[in-house]
Amino acid sequence: MAEKKEEFCTVLVISAEAPEDAAAASRLRKRLEQFRLPSYIRNTLQEGKRTIRAFSEEGPDAAKAVEGSQWLAVVCSPRLKDSDAAMDLIRRFKKQKGQERILAVLLEGEPADSFPEELCFRERTVTGADGETRVITEEVEPLAADLREKDPGKQKKLLDDAVLRIAAPVFGLNYDDLRQRHREQKLRRIAAACGAAAAVSFVIACTSLYLSVKVSRQNRIIEAQQAELEEQYRVQQEKYKESMLTVAEELLEKDRRQDALYAVRSVLPEDPVQAAGACTPEVQRVLTSSLGVYDLTTLRKYKAEEYEQGERISEKELAKILYGDTFPLPKKEICSDDGKYTVREEGGRTNPEICFYEEGGTEAVRRLYDITTGLTCMKKLKDREGYLLISDAVAYLLDGGLEITAVISDMAISWRVIGFDTERNALIVFDDEEDIEEKFVTRYVPLLSAEELIQEADRLLEGYTPSEEVLTQYGIM
Repeated sequence: MAEKKEEFCTVLVISAEAPEDAAAASRLRKRLEQFRLPSYIRNTLQEGKRTIRAFSEEGPDAAKAVEGSQWLAVVCSPRLKDSDAAMDLIRRFKKQKGQERILAVLLEGEPADSFPEELCFRERTVTGADGETRVITEEVEPLAADLREKDPGKQKKLLDDAVLRIAAPVFGLNYDDLRQRHREQKLRRIAAACGAAAAVSFVIACTSLYLSVKVSRQNRIIEAQQAELEEQYRVQQEKYKESMLTVAEELLEKDRRQDALYAVRSVLPEDPVQAAGACTPEVQRVLTSSLGVYDLTTLRKYKAEEYEQGERISEKELAKILYGDTFPLPKKEICSDDGKYTVREEGGRTNPEICFYEEGGTEAVRRLYDITTGLTCMKKLKDREGYLLISDAVAYLLDGGLEITAVISDMAISWRVIGFDTERNALIVFDDEEDIEEKFVTRYVPLLSAEELIQEADRLLEGYTPSEEVLTQYGIM
């Protein structure tokens, strides 16, 4: 009978005897045992090297513990250097298996206080120019994961990262690749039902083709099946994005802006440049609402003096700017200032909609719903693709396809948008409180690009993770 192959990659996890150190080591062992590689990575590994068995040294037989382990994970704290048992295991393992198979996990303190010399220095035999060999000691930087966090929610996230940092060298993988694949695995779970059905269809198709179709036709069908799977995965990602935008709007209604911002940021690539490129009009609209960058009531209350002040205008001058008339009334139909579009209110009071017609056209090229009526003006943003549509109480930023990218709200009770300054790339707003000369003060509120929105979002989310309750309740990844 053939000898049974070893089923695990074995990792010995040790720490100092202190309760907090032992508890951290126990949690790490448990998570390592539970860790599973994504299937498409696991299938590329040789048999017997696909799972981890983590254990601790039990009893006085340290030599046996070292001999039975392939890797050593050391939970480091300032107390480690005072643990004779742990230090003896480190020296034995380093001598028998090599320092490159020792992985450090920093639990407390600074590296200089927590890492023993056995992890920071190694001896190496070199041959000099005279032909003589000698042993030199050189400093090395331990491969370390960081668990220094008191908050349980954040420590859980760091523990997940520590498991990935240990698993990567154990399985001979790159950490960044493994981390990305692990994140993609979470998204694929959303498409599990569709993927299972597609996999069954794929197997049936392959079996049938193997028996009856030539190899060339079989390859074409397999490619088509693969494209279908990729399309299903893309559709599932789109559905996740749509659900997260809905979740973000729901959280905004509950005044949980940071959680809403986390939800919408989760649908975008981690790289800021790629994230900015992936900002659809819907994403930009929810981003601006979550960030509050165009919430005029808040800006006026807390940041008014940060914005450049423009000229002061009278009520008649204001009416002429907005309506071209000294007796201003909102209109049912307006034209964009570049003459390209005619904008009309249609649908009546029960189901109002804003319709855009190209010059001379009879069919609406775009219809917008759930938008405040009482049209005032539509101004071309000459330094970028898009328009500024101003109604009686709300202004909207539109992209080149006339999709809403930002809602500028609460104009009836605070500042109000009256135009766009191309040179400053800013909205022109006026304060509805007249000064002592019965004139309105105007100010300039800069527009933010998609890149600037992503930068501001990442700044506000740095180090932030919603509670487990929020993540679970809303399905945020």
